[in-house]
Amino acid sequence: MNVSAVTDDEHERGDPNRTVSAAERGRASQEVRRRRWYLAAIFAIVVVATVVRAATLTAGLPYTSYRDEGHVLIPAERLVARTTWDPGVYQYPTLVIEAAAVSVRVFDFVRGSDESKAGARESRNAGYYDIVEPKTLIVAGRVLVLLASVGTVLFAMLLATRLRGRRAGIVAGVITALLPALVTRASIVIVDTPAAFFAMATLLLAARLPDARYPMRASIAAGVAAGLALSSKYQAGLFLLVVLIVVASRSTAISHSRDEQCWL
Repeated sequence: MNVSAVTDDEHERGDPNRTVSAAERGRASQEVRRRRWYLAAIFAIVVVATVVRAATLTAGLPYTSYRDEGHVLIPAERLVARTTWDPGVYQYPTLVIEAAAVSVRVFDFVRGSDESKAGARESRNAGYYDIVEPKTLIVAGRVLVLLASVGTVLFAMLLATRLRGRRAGIVAGVITALLPALVTRASIVIVDTPAAFFAMATLLLAARLPDARYPMRASIAAGVAAGLALSSKYQAGLFLLVVLIVVASRSTAISHSRDEQCWL
């Protein structure tokens, strides 16, 4: 028997195992390229979202530039001036107020200075609504809101990707990155933007809950996100209902599955 002829015949027919392996490698390589393009798109959208939002970060300084900024910054100024955790007013929850105050105090600690405390006291004694001291308090509050706004864009992309795929995620990212209503509220100190950030985080975590590997941890994480949304704005506490509904739905599905197995 001619060995070379057999070898040539096998080569012409092709090795089935080798053909399957090559196809799998091709699909895997294509998936890697798609994932890289998707990650590059996410990065580009986040950069664009940050740039368009940061353009007005210092607008109006050393004064506030939006009427609602004082509702957050004046209580925060009071925390800095009196070295207390009690803002004295509770028109809004205290998370954003305390976060702004803590940011300024950390900045003072890094500089080894106590200027913020003295400036806050002078400003409160003056009694003007549009004047907030120190100026770094306004900037710190706006930076925190800016980060929350960009985070909302990222979470919106991830949520849409999970629900409808990568193309939907990119479309959601472009919309949330450039939507005027979100852009204009990204560099002023208000509670709505952080509340939207934690609300979006709640939705993303709740969407992951039904097939989570560790459902208890996922439920706790979603509950914490909803609690932080409530701590930013009272109305955002309604997102706790989302977590409860998803947890209840998952429990019901598991119960029905067990009942079917018992009948089988």
